[in-house]
Amino acid sequence: RDAWRHFENPDHGIQLAVIDCTMPKMSGPEVYRKIREERIGIPVILVSGYHQDQVLDKISGDRHAYFIKKPFTVDDFLDLVNKSLNRQSPGAPSPHQTRQGE
Repeated sequence: RDAWRHFENPDHGIQLAVIDCTMPKMSGPEVYRKIREERIGIPVILVSGYHQDQVLDKISGDRHAYFIKKPFTVDDFLDLVNKSLNRQSPGAPSPHQTRQGE
């Protein structure tokens, strides 16, 4: 809840959301939907060791949504963060590809 209050405050300048798909009170896809209601263009990275196909189905068509499967390397995660923050061109490759660490 504290995180959501920070997210809602435009003065905090949040530019990227990283969400675990399995959380106690609200699932990652639910948080993703709520974020999309508030800020359509903010990049979102969903993280999970499970639910890969279900998550990819939910974010299909959203060029600002990404998924990375656990376990992943720091380099893979940082690459995806950089890609999501630098994505500006409508012709850029689809972000829905799954990234898997070693």
